[in-house]
Amino acid sequence: MSTSKTSAVEFYDNFIPKMTYDFLRPNKRIASAISFVLEHLSQDADRVLDIGCGLGWSSKEFARNTKAEVVAVDLSPKLIELAVDLFGTDHARYEVKNVNDGFDEAKTFSSVVMIDVFEHIEKENREKFILDIKRMLSPQFQIFFTCPTIAHQNYLREFKPEGLQPVDEDVSREDIDEIAKTLGGELVHFEELSVFREMDYFHAIISNFEATPAASFQLLSKEERVKTLVDFKRNVLKKEITFWDKWWFRFPKHGHDLISGGRKSKKIKGW
Repeated sequence: MSTSKTSAVEFYDNFIPKMTYDFLRPNKRIASAISFVLEHLSQDADRVLDIGCGLGWSSKEFARNTKAEVVAVDLSPKLIELAVDLFGTDHARYEVKNVNDGFDEAKTFSSVVMIDVFEHIEKENREKFILDIKRMLSPQFQIFFTCPTIAHQNYLREFKPEGLQPVDEDVSREDIDEIAKTLGGELVHFEELSVFREMDYFHAIISNFEATPAASFQLLSKEERVKTLVDFKRNVLKKEITFWDKWWFRFPKHGHDLISGGRKSKKIKGW
């Protein structure tokens, strides 16, 4: 499946209501992916590249739980703007980046994170993308992947095609093995897990050294996530917290738009 750069940008620009909901609730797929990275990220990680960071939740967690410099990129200008408004730039650097355009980083990265990203790289662009990553890697590196399994992709195609994104390719263990060979590393971790359906996602790590993870980490609490969203609306948007906002903070449901303070149809993109 392919799409133009413009249509992909428009698609993800419209994801703000859903991503704020996923942050507040939180979405267990994203939370488990962030936790997976933090459980295995080397305690010596000095620079982390978070590709497809969305509204910046993952980048915030990496920055607050490690001493690493975090660079977070996403295709959507609106999501990057939101990430800066929500989390600031003290701990992470947020940039608009279409990964198909390559990278121009002068420094290398010890860790590259792709949470539900690699399946959205068109197959014909994968080789160039991986070679771009290879040029940015430190002598010792870790690459993290979280992706839907092929079985889950087939389920979506047959029963819930509206759940697919503009580019949604199959990614197999064999694909990750080939990437490891290209990067000069090994597939040191591969695990299929059940998030919403049986064996619907996999987590994988490519590395070229035996990493010692940090001792512990703590994800943002519900109170901290609510405060982040309240501060954003009051201090950045200069808007009052509505009755429906308050209700949503207590009982998160699909369809609420924090920015307008009202309901949005689930038929709108991003829902």
